[in-house]
Parts: sequence; C-alpha cells; structure tokens
Amino acid sequence: MFLKNILLVFLFLIVQQSAFTQDNSPTTQMGSKISSGSFIFSSLRGERYTGSDDKKITQLGAAFDYLIFFGDRLAAGPKAAIRYQKESNFTQYTWTLGPKAAYYFDNGSNTIPYIATSLGYLVHKFKYSSSDKFKAEGLQGDLSGGLAIRRGHLLILLEAGYTYQKAKNDNNNETESNALFYLSIGFGASLY
Repeated sequence: MFLKNILLVFLFLIVQQSAFTQDNSPTTQMGSKISSGSFIFSSLRGERYTGSDDKKITQLGAAFDYLIFFGDRLAAGPKAAIRYQKESNFTQYTWTLGPKAAYYFDNGSNTIPYIATSLGYLVHKFKYSSSDKFKAEGLQGDLSGGLAIRRGHLLILLEAGYTYQKAKNDNNNETESNALFYLSIGFGASLY
C-alpha cells in the first residue's frame, strides 16, 4: 500500500510537470552531468535470502551514479551499488556494476520527476557463522522512478524502485532469482 501511494504521487508530479511546458533547466540539457550518491533501504523476498519464500527481510546499502546527458532530458552512465545484510547467523554483501539510463521530465522547475533503468553485473558473497562461505554471480535489472529537487548545482534525489536478480550459486550450481523493492535518498551535483 505504501509503495502504491508513492507511485501515485510520482505519477501526479509527472502529469503536473508536463502540463506546464517550459524549457528544461541547465541541469538536464545536453552535455550536462549529474554525479550522485544514495543510501538504499531494500525489502527482499526469495529463497536466496531467507530459505523460504514467505519471509521478508531488509538490506541497507549505497549507490553511486555518474550520468551524462547525451540529449536534452536523456542521460546515461555507470552505476555502482553495494548492499549489506546481517542476520543472527548470516552475513551477505551484494555488489553491482553496470550502465544506467534516465529520462527527466524537466520543465524548468526546481522539482524534476524522472524514470530510470539499469542493468548490471551482480556478485553476492554469503558467510554463515559456521564459517561456510559461498558466492553467486549473475545479472540485476532495476526499474525506478524518482524526484530530483534542485537548488542551484546541488540535488536531493528521492527514488523508489523494483529490482530483479538472477544469479548462479557456486556452492550448488543452481540458478536462483529474487525480487526486491527499494527506497533511496541521495545527494548529488549537477555539472553544467
């Protein structure tokens, strides 16, 4: 229900921004760049994380983006992220690296809604208290929507998204898939 409310607010902002057609700000013009870092809160389900499909767990993490606008409002660039999860007998680190693309619904306002997608190489490292360690490698895809709040060259980024992961476990050679929803808040700089 909470995620549905966030999506409704986001869609309202897109429609509101599109209704007033002005020129986009220098933040999203061709040749501009955005460099940002975000804190991530994820809600996960799936066998890889819980041992059963019914239990939900959470992860914390950080992501870093560097986007270059190759057209007005349209940007792409590298994205890197790390997530951490600790339970009573289990620790997991997840790294991803890959390209990201975003479209900003910019009409010159200081609040800029956007949509983004990314695809990345994924590495999970697991460690149990029994000293058992194993790794899984695969792909991760993200689809998200957010709001960039602009104050000159500084940005505050609020984002909600869906992530799908598919990785092969080197412990048992099985391929597992998992899904997660995430919320993030980030800070960035617009270079123009």
